[in-house]
Amino acid sequence: MQQPQSTMMLGRYQIIREIARSNDIVWEGIDPTMNRRVAVKELALPANLAGEARRNRIERFYREARAAGAMSHSNIVTIYEVGEDHGRYFIAMEFLEGQTLRERLALGGALPLADALRIATELADALDYAHRHGVIHRDIKPENVHLLPGDRAKLTDFGIARITTEEQLTVAGQVFGTPSYMSPEQILGKPIDARSDLFSLGVLLYEMVTGRKPFTLPGDSVVTITYRIMNDAPPQPVGIPTVAQAMLERALAKAPEGRYQTAADFRSALRASTANMSSAQYSADVQAGMPMPANASQPVSFGAQTEMISGPQPPVGVAGPRLATPTPTGSPTGLPSYSPEKDDRSRRMTAVLVATFAGIVVLIGAIWAFSVAYRNLQADAVNRAAYTHDVSTYSDAMKLYQSGSYEQAASQFKSLRLAATTDHQLAIKAGQGELYSYRKLGHDAQEQGDFVSAVRWYKAALDVDPTDSDSQKELQAAQLHVGGSTASATPSPAASSLAGSPSPSDAPSAAPTEPPTTTNQFVTENAARASQALAYFTQGDQAYSQGDRASALRLWKAAVTAGPGSPGAIQAQQRISEVTSQVAPY
Repeated sequence: MQQPQSTMMLGRYQIIREIARSNDIVWEGIDPTMNRRVAVKELALPANLAGEARRNRIERFYREARAAGAMSHSNIVTIYEVGEDHGRYFIAMEFLEGQTLRERLALGGALPLADALRIATELADALDYAHRHGVIHRDIKPENVHLLPGDRAKLTDFGIARITTEEQLTVAGQVFGTPSYMSPEQILGKPIDARSDLFSLGVLLYEMVTGRKPFTLPGDSVVTITYRIMNDAPPQPVGIPTVAQAMLERALAKAPEGRYQTAADFRSALRASTANMSSAQYSADVQAGMPMPANASQPVSFGAQTEMISGPQPPVGVAGPRLATPTPTGSPTGLPSYSPEKDDRSRRMTAVLVATFAGIVVLIGAIWAFSVAYRNLQADAVNRAAYTHDVSTYSDAMKLYQSGSYEQAASQFKSLRLAATTDHQLAIKAGQGELYSYRKLGHDAQEQGDFVSAVRWYKAALDVDPTDSDSQKELQAAQLHVGGSTASATPSPAASSLAGSPSPSDAPSAAPTEPPTTTNQFVTENAARASQALAYFTQGDQAYSQGDRASALRLWKAAVTAGPGSPGAIQAQQRISEVTSQVAPY
């Protein structure tokens, strides 16, 4: 029997449930005065935080409220109130329906170009407004963009925003942001201005258009990502207008001087690119940039081949001019007399036999070619049918998910994940959809007070991906209410004060993402990896000088992996190239 939940209040807001947790806690609440749903963000203060550090943390929290609360824009989250309740600090803001851009990209992949340009235009408009009011966001990423029903974009989370009119709390050289979306000057800890936000918006637009981050590959370390941002150009996307490609190139310029200088400039370029989509030039660009699929079947024609093989044959049965010489009736030598008619018949018969044989050869070749082509067409048709079925299944599952039929969606996603063989990426997306569906079912069960079912759904999510940290946290929180294992659960004092309060993340957007970096931790990691690479390089040289070529190559390769782009890694790569290019003696 479930215990009744007690009511938790934060200021004048009645708290319903926890919907997100990162550096702070976000609750879903009710404003009884206005009778409306709100999101209440509570400052999470570690118990051991005291003195100046505690005061700075509280000041940063209030700065977020001042940064967002001073603005009124249709594409920026609305702040209702900032308050304090018995030592608990909170911000009340509008409750956003829909999903984050991260969830949209995780489940659906790259967006249609028109949608990507529209969302980027709305965000550029929001940034133009923020910059003109002296606010630099500093953490533009899909997790901080919410898509309302109807796809209007809202910019959220001004937690590390900088207010240019106020004294700066950041220590010189301290780094804030999320690595994959940070500008080069942000990575280096240099002073930043509005153009840094525009670089991050360019990264976001590239990801919306291509489905991948421009400077990040799966498995990359923070060191590798930051090295690419500062040194490498992103792969050029294909299939988009040249004007859009040029726009992305400018937005992602390494030097701030090479980018758009204001968000208004970037917004104008986005609108021009959108207008260009309806022109004939756009159609020509797309056609020129879209290669034929690798498995596209080409029409098979046998007529030309047959004509080439059989070709025009020499005239059959044509004899040369006849001599006006009478046929002899006898020979004094007793030899048979010459008969032109008999010789002509022999030539005709030979020609007929040759032509018949050639025709048979051509016919056999044509039958063989036709059978091979038919088998290929059959195989291609089977593959196309399977792929079409998989895509249709995924589309049906997405519709079920978006309509709130999460259990049916999970079943569809699961069948596709286990059976999809035509597209590995589609199977991965199906797995993500299945995991998100189970988490949604867990959230719904918690809202109804059915924590036993919630535990079952979160365990199902972990069966899909045992490494999903959000599902692990939600499972631990739900187990608190059913007497399950809580050894690894570490609820905050705020969370423990709500009896029967579940702690799921309402949006599947809490898919594995990069947490905001609030220290120069990756600069330290960069130096450590560079030192490790140099150590491997030195050990490799020692092994090579001792004649151990295999160990040397292994150590040099370890140096390249340990600190890509560092001096030790570059020297190790040169050694590998030199040694492997040498011809071994016989």
